Amino acid sequence: MRHNRYKQKRNRKLLTAAAILLLGILIFILIRLPSEDKVSEIETPAPTAQATPEPSPTPTPSPKTPEEFLAAMTLEKKIMQMFFVSCDSLTGVTNTTLAGSTTKKALEANPVGGICYFAGNIESRSQLSSLLDTTSKLYSDQNGFGVFLGIDEEGGSVARVAGSSIQVPTVPDMAQIGAGLDYDAAYSAGNTIGKYLSQLGFNLDFAPVADVVADPSSSAMAKRSFGSNAEDVSTMAASFAEGLSANDIIPVYKHFPGIGSVSDDTHNGAAAISKSLKDMEDTDLLPFKYAILNGAAMIMVSHISAPALTGNDTPCSLSKQAVTDTLRTNLDFDGIIITDALNMKAITDRYTPEEAAIAAVEAGCDMLLMPADYQRALNAVIDAVNSGRISAERIDESVLRILNLKLSL
Repeated sequence: MRHNRYKQKRNRKLLTAAAILLLGILIFILIRLPSEDKVSEIETPAPTAQATPEPSPTPTPSPKTPEEFLAAMTLEKKIMQMFFVSCDSLTGVTNTTLAGSTTKKALEANPVGGICYFAGNIESRSQLSSLLDTTSKLYSDQNGFGVFLGIDEEGGSVARVAGSSIQVPTVPDMAQIGAGLDYDAAYSAGNTIGKYLSQLGFNLDFAPVADVVADPSSSAMAKRSFGSNAEDVSTMAASFAEGLSANDIIPVYKHFPGIGSVSDDTHNGAAAISKSLKDMEDTDLLPFKYAILNGAAMIMVSHISAPALTGNDTPCSLSKQAVTDTLRTNLDFDGIIITDALNMKAITDRYTPEEAAIAAVEAGCDMLLMPADYQRALNAVIDAVNSGRISAERIDESVLRILNLKLSL
């Protein structure tokens, strides 16, 4: 009995020892085995610290409205918009027929408001189209808006394109159309010219002639005018302009305040109209009043002297009384006022390029057409603004009108 008890006791000790051993082994194993967290810690590399990226600057939105374009321009660029120069004057190349690196550099340096083309710039349809299309693209790529590409294409004897080797439908002198009192024929003439100008790449025509001829035998405008009846001329000119506009060509009515009764030619020297103000209002001014009522976008002011209108012999293009007081205020015209070519002898015989340019801006003109020396004229206007003679606000008024019309094209 005693032996059995001893045996049982020894077995219990062995079992206890075995249990303790198994427990120790289990604990050892559990300690040696990595936990899920430790496995994850080993297998997942710690994230590498990275520098916080700098926030990208918010891009400045591109100008879209005339006001935004105006605000983004320097004073020099604004004033350049007020010049309408010949293609040759811009490039410095006589009879420019191609637009390449020279034109690109010229436009970068002088993004003028408009470019005028003449017979010397025309060789063939494909050449002229390429010249205009390339110039237009270069300009719009650089500035974000277009350039006025203009030409004198009245029909009859004043037709740069129709008088070239390019085959286009011909249009007779306006005197011939006016003689028939056919308003549809006047529209058709404008439509015909507008169609081929648009196809070639132009967007502006220095036409129609809105001058009333008093005496065809003595007027320099005898063939170019629709006639001697002011009301007929008013309607004919407006019909012609409508034909141009139907083809997205901007009409430029000319030559305010009317040179139909003048026998002298301002290309060759001074010219004056001796009519009373009442006579001018009843005849010469009437077509321009009608044009304004019909939404004219641009009117050209001539270099004739009109003492009854201005009180002196100052050319109307340089007269505040003619430009601002009469055309802008009395006739309520809010479009673009452009001078006739400032390289005409009526101007160059009496004024330097600097004097003419400053006087035209002071008179209220928005655009200066072909000054005798573009660079001198440009610098003179810039200096006049910097000196305070011409206000910056005065420049902004003109440039805003120009941008409004360009962005509507």
